[in-house]
Amino acid sequence: DFFGKGFVTGSQGLRLQVDALDGFIGGHLSFSKNLSENRLIGRLRILHHSAHLVDGHYNVSDGRWIDNRTPIPFTRDFGEFTLGHVLLNPSGSLRYYAGVAYAVFVRPDDIGRLSYLGGVEGTLENLLGPVMDQPSQLYCAYHISLTGTPVYAASNQIQLGIKLGRWSGRGTDFYLAFYEGRQLFGEFFDQRLTAFGAGCMVDFF
Repeated sequence: DFFGKGFVTGSQGLRLQVDALDGFIGGHLSFSKNLSENRLIGRLRILHHSAHLVDGHYNVSDGRWIDNRTPIPFTRDFGEFTLGHVLLNPSGSLRYYAGVAYAVFVRPDDIGRLSYLGGVEGTLENLLGPVMDQPSQLYCAYHISLTGTPVYAASNQIQLGIKLGRWSGRGTDFYLAFYEGRQLFGEFFDQRLTAFGAGCMVDFF
């Protein structure tokens, strides 16, 4: 596994202003066991997470970091185990899961080493019928995580959308999402964020 995300706060001409970058590298093992009309699923992953402030958070004319917030050495090396259960039905599915993570190394020291997660996701596969010659699924999902920074607090995310294509295969997903919880970028780990947005995602496989 290797992926990253950037915090874009504006633009100057054709240049995006990127305040922060988070990078992840590691790997995972997953399993799935079919039962009569349901499925047991699980995942174990090990990741290195590092975070960095970049030039979009620096005011060149003033010669200082915005909000006087200077870069910190943020690192989190952790393992995470998640176990879930999927209930299958011709008209849709219901999935619920829970997990726990432990970090063997954190910077700064006031980040909690233990964290917890859970969630539920429901789909309705035949309510709308085909859309643009593609099968469609309405879905609603809720995810909660509990992290310490250093006081433990919950982060909540709700997502409502429609996927064109097979639910577990290729297709395009259009959604609305609401998030309330810890800031999503490591350099701002001690801040809270409330946000609402819309988006789309393409599954190629």
